[in-house]
Amino acid sequence: MKKRSGVGGFDERRGIERSIAERVERSATERIEIGLLQAQASETAIEQVAVTRQNVDLANETLSRSKDRFAAGVTDSVEVVQSEQSLASANDQYITALYNHNVAKLSLAHSLGVARTDYSQYLGGK
Repeated sequence: MKKRSGVGGFDERRGIERSIAERVERSATERIEIGLLQAQASETAIEQVAVTRQNVDLANETLSRSKDRFAAGVTDSVEVVQSEQSLASANDQYITALYNHNVAKLSLAHSLGVARTDYSQYLGGK
């Protein structure tokens, strides 16, 4: 014969329900913390895009001046080539920063649970 557990069974069930509730709460807290970290990463990525864009502008200005000096006969073609290499490097860094920014935005959208439905909002515009 099987005995009914009575109050003991009720307490056991209550303990299981409490354990499940605690796990759900921990999981939600962890998701919030991850979302905050990803939001910070997105902000850092935005700053990186701005900095690398300024580097591209500066490299363009330097190249223009190098070409002017070369045309005036003040310098040789080596300076122009070096300026072109600096511009290419700055453009590569800018593209990498844009990529990292988009990855950060998608990671944030994923942590918010909208990556599949509303990703265009996070990628649009930049």
